[in-house]
Amino acid sequence: MPRRTYFPWHYLILGLAAIGLVSQMVKSPSTLIIIVVVIGVIYYFYKSPPRWLMRLGNPSYYQYYQPPRHRKPVKRKRRKNRFEVINGSKK
Repeated sequence: MPRRTYFPWHYLILGLAAIGLVSQMVKSPSTLIIIVVVIGVIYYFYKSPPRWLMRLGNPSYYQYYQPPRHRKPVKRKRRKNRFEVINGSKK
């Protein structure tokens, strides 16, 4: 496993972001809640888009799309072994 090294500026940026989020929550929490909800809805639709939304993006795909049919598994023929066992007796 590679070892991650974080430089001091990583901690500085994370600290400033945390301070900004806390100050935003103190000043006006409603705007922060709205931003979190909008980002959550976008993430949800990205991970599991509904069909009507997918049709808006690419209607030609669903015009010709047919769900895959269930097929019976094909039994493969077994190859004949190259070697034969010869019964013999050990002395």
